[in-house]
Amino acid sequence: MLTRQVSMRLCSLFIFSLFFMLPSSSLAQSEPGEHDAVINAVLERLDSEDKAVVIEAALALPELVEKSDFLKLMDALPKVSTERARRAILIALGVVGDPRAGKLVEKYTLEGTEAVQIEAVLTLGKLKHKWAVPKLTRILVDSSSKPRVRYAAAQGLGILGSREAMYALEQASARVQDAKVKLAISNAIAYANNEIDNETIEPVNKAGERDVRRYKGVNYQFYHPTVRSRDGDKPRLMACFHDYDLDWDTVFAYCQKRARDSQLAVLVIHYDFLEFPDFGTFNLGGRRADKVFLEIADHVAKEAGVEAREMYLYGIGGGGAFVQRFAMAYPRRVARAFAASSNFLHLDSDELFPEGLKPSPLAKDISIDLFDFVKMDIKLVFLEGGEVLFSATQFKKKLEDFARDRGITTRYEIESGSDFAKAHGLWQQAQEYLFWTRAELKRRTNQRRKKRSRRDGVAN
Repeated sequence: MLTRQVSMRLCSLFIFSLFFMLPSSSLAQSEPGEHDAVINAVLERLDSEDKAVVIEAALALPELVEKSDFLKLMDALPKVSTERARRAILIALGVVGDPRAGKLVEKYTLEGTEAVQIEAVLTLGKLKHKWAVPKLTRILVDSSSKPRVRYAAAQGLGILGSREAMYALEQASARVQDAKVKLAISNAIAYANNEIDNETIEPVNKAGERDVRRYKGVNYQFYHPTVRSRDGDKPRLMACFHDYDLDWDTVFAYCQKRARDSQLAVLVIHYDFLEFPDFGTFNLGGRRADKVFLEIADHVAKEAGVEAREMYLYGIGGGGAFVQRFAMAYPRRVARAFAASSNFLHLDSDELFPEGLKPSPLAKDISIDLFDFVKMDIKLVFLEGGEVLFSATQFKKKLEDFARDRGITTRYEIESGSDFAKAHGLWQQAQEYLFWTRAELKRRTNQRRKKRSRRDGVAN
C-alpha cells in the first residue's frame, strides 16, 4: 500500500481540487454536509471516462470514508463499471468494516475479474466477522480455485486474525499440498502474529553459496561466483523474475546454472502475494516492485563486488511483464533482456502506464521514450493468451513505423511464443538470445550470409 504520508498528501490534493468543483452552496453547509458532498463527488469520479481521474478518486476514497458512508458504498458498488472502481469501493468497505457488507462482498468473490475477486476476498477478512472464516477456508483449500485467489484467502484469514481464523490457517496448512499455497499460509500467520520485519537487512551470502536472504521484508536468492576474472572485471549481474505462480526456485535453478558456467552473479527476488500482488505491472499503488528490485540489486552489487549498472534480465509470465516494463522505464540499467508474457504494455500514448505509455498519477517518475526501446537489445515473446498473434503483430508494426519515420536502426526482436510455451523451452531461447550460444551464433551467421547473398544477387 502507499505509505500513509504519501497517500494522505495525494488525498489532500484531491480534496482541494474537489472543493473548487463543488457548488458554493455545499461549502456553506455544515461539516457533515461537506463530507457527504466530497464522498458523492469521489464516487461520481470513479465512473469518469478519464482514467487518471478514476485513479485519483480510487486513491482518495479509502482515505476519506467514514462509517456513516456505508450505505453510499453499498449502493455504488453494483453500479460502477470498471475494475479499478470496484476495487476502490471494496477497499473502502474494508476500511469502514461494517459486517453488514458481507453478503454483497461475498458475491464479488465469484464475479468479475480476478483482481476484483481478490479484493473481495481480502475485504471479507477486513470485515472482522467470524462467519467469513468458513468461506475463506473453502477458497483456500479448493485446488480448483485460482492460485492468486487462494493466496488472497490465506491473507484474508491472516487479516481477520481471530482464534478461529488462525486455527483454520493451521489446519489448511496440514491439508494443502501446493508449496506456494503453504508459503502464503505461512506469510498470513506471520502477518497475524505481527512477525513481519520490514526493516532488517541481512548480510549477503558468501561467494558460491545459494541461500535465501531478507532485505527489508523481501526474500531474495543470490549467487555470485568464487572465481573472478583475471583482468579484474567484476562479474555482471543477471536478474531473473518468476511468474505469478511464485515458483522462484525453478527460475533460480535455471539462472544459477547459467551464472555458474559463465561467471555471472544471479539475483531472484521473491515477490510474494502478501506484499506484491501486482508485481508484474510494478505493483503501483502499493510497495513498488521496480523500486525494490533496484534497491536490492544495488545492495548485493555493493556488498558482493558485482557489476549491476547494466544487467541481464530474464522473465516469464508475470516476470516477463515486469522485465518489459522495467526495460522501457529504465533503459540505461539493461545490458540485454528476454521477456516472455501474455501481458505486455501497449504502445498507446493515450493509455496510462502500466498498460500504455502515458505517465500515470501512480508513477509520475516513469516516462517512456520509444527511441531508447527500439535501440535496446531485448527479445519479447508473446505467449499464448488472448489474441496473442494479433497483439504481437500490432506491437511490432507500431515499433517498425516509429523507427522508419525517424530513420532509426533497431535491435529489438519480437516473436509469438506458441512453440516455446514450456518453461524449459523458453529458457533455452533466452540463453541463446542473452548469451549468444553456439546455436544462436550459427543462426545469426547464416542470416548474415543470406542477406549478403541477396545483396550480391541484386548487384549482379
